[in-house]
Amino acid sequence: MRDFDFLVRAIVDAVVLMEMSDDDDLSPDLAADILDGIVVDLDRISAEGKRGICSTIASLVQSEENLRRREIVQQLPEGLGITDY
Repeated sequence: MRDFDFLVRAIVDAVVLMEMSDDDDLSPDLAADILDGIVVDLDRISAEGKRGICSTIASLVQSEENLRRREIVQQLPEGLGITDY
C-alpha cells in the first residue's frame, strides 16, 4: 500500500466508525459536522486525486469481509461527493 492508500483507509475507517456508532456513542450532529468537513476538504482535491480515492475505496470494498462495513464503504464515493469528476 502507498501512503495515499493508508490516508484514504484512515478516512474510510473514521467515516465507517461514525456510520456504525449509536446515537448514544456519537452525537448525530457532531458526526454530521465531521462528515461535512471531510466533504469540503475532498471537494478541493483534483479529479485525478478523486479517481485515486475511488480506486482505493473499491479495493477496500473487495477486501472487506464484514457485510455491513462493505455496504457503507461501497456507498462512500457517492456519499462523499467524489464520483462526479
